[in-house]
Amino acid sequence: KSCFGMNVPAAIAQLNAKAIELEQKRPASEEEKWLASLKVTVDPPILVKSPTAKISLRPMYAIESKLPAEVKVTLSSGNQTREFAVTIDANGMGEGELRSEDGPWEGTWRVAIGLPDGIKLETGRTLQGVPGDLDSLREEHSARLQKIVPTTPAMKGAWATCRARNEHLKMKPGEALSTEFLADYNRLVPEIASEVSQLEQGKDPYAGRRGDYWRVVVRGTTKVPMRVYVPEKLDLAKPVPIVVALHGAGGDENMFMDAYGQGELQRQADRVGFIAVSPATFFFTSRSDMLKPMIDDLAYCYPVDRKRVYVLGHSMGGGATTRLATDQGDLIRAASCLAGFRGFPSGAKVPPTYVVAAELDAIIPASGIESAAKKGIEEKLPIKFE
Repeated sequence: KSCFGMNVPAAIAQLNAKAIELEQKRPASEEEKWLASLKVTVDPPILVKSPTAKISLRPMYAIESKLPAEVKVTLSSGNQTREFAVTIDANGMGEGELRSEDGPWEGTWRVAIGLPDGIKLETGRTLQGVPGDLDSLREEHSARLQKIVPTTPAMKGAWATCRARNEHLKMKPGEALSTEFLADYNRLVPEIASEVSQLEQGKDPYAGRRGDYWRVVVRGTTKVPMRVYVPEKLDLAKPVPIVVALHGAGGDENMFMDAYGQGELQRQADRVGFIAVSPATFFFTSRSDMLKPMIDDLAYCYPVDRKRVYVLGHSMGGGATTRLATDQGDLIRAASCLAGFRGFPSGAKVPPTYVVAAELDAIIPASGIESAAKKGIEEKLPIKFE
């Protein structure tokens, strides 16, 4: 409610306190709340050959708590750990410097902050030491990609994906683009180098690819970003089902893979056996014609069972799922709308749809969802409501 009321600081404070409570299985202490209020900035976040970098601490919102004299910053990479102290001023801010002589800073280092008494919080920020300048690598790959002329739909899709992935190679990742500021560049750099080489050899680098990766679907001027997860043990010798997951407002294609249930969708894909796909919901809120191209592009790479395509959506994603089930019902085996459902038109031919209303949802009231679902049930539409 605070978030959609544009009281973002209050929303962040509430989420931080609840996250600590869930992780620690107890209410957050005042010290933990204060630590969680700090925005940690690493500048630059990517280093080449260990130059210096600054780590800044700035409060995102006010917390009534006694300010500590210093904060301990811990950087961890594998079994390596480095620590240093940052002095906190009267405004609750601090700044520290990582020196080249403290390195080498090769690989990906997680940044945590803590207090001398042992309280420690992960920040989600990283410092990454890479082998070469990412801007130069991006331009080099781009020049090579420009010389490739794909001729089949499959190769055109692969070329477009590689080109989009290559654009993420930046020495200064975008602060508003989670695909960039959360990327592991030490993993991404060799992956893209291999993908470009395979395309030059006329091979699709994504055909049969397993694991978790980011890609795009392009049709005309529309480019839909999405995350794909293919379980390592999934039998690709036979047709496999797809689950399309559409996130809620304020999220992006990474939400279902990284945030919802800390990646529960991937664990379910491992357990049940399916390919999980999470596109940016924005492209499906007012149109439904990108579902088939997305399935087609995946079918170029995997033995997709087109009779077992499932779609689920949360909140705004539930509304988008309603539209897809209405307009593209013949492509969908079953759908699920979680805390978001628009209702189906009378007489619509829709797939079996499971609708869940969130009792405490202040944004999309349960009463509206319940009314829409029960109306469909009365009209004998295949809806199950809870």
